[in-house]
Amino acid sequence: MSGCVQQALAERHQLQDQNTQLQHRLADVFSQRGAEDTHREEHITTSTDQDKRYLNYMGRHRPLSLLRLFI
Repeated sequence: MSGCVQQALAERHQLQDQNTQLQHRLADVFSQRGAEDTHREEHITTSTDQDKRYLNYMGRHRPLSLLRLFI
């Protein structure tokens, strides 16, 4: 093989290695983001559940306080 072809093949091999490393880094970043997003969704769900429970409690509490006025 000529020197240019060997040089091109060596450069190709180097670029393939860099591509593989970058793809692994991206996979790590996206998997970490996925875990963070899941944690955020759980927190949002928990907050929403807390809001619903609070409103439900307050809805029950108000009629009770009105009843006390008439007793």
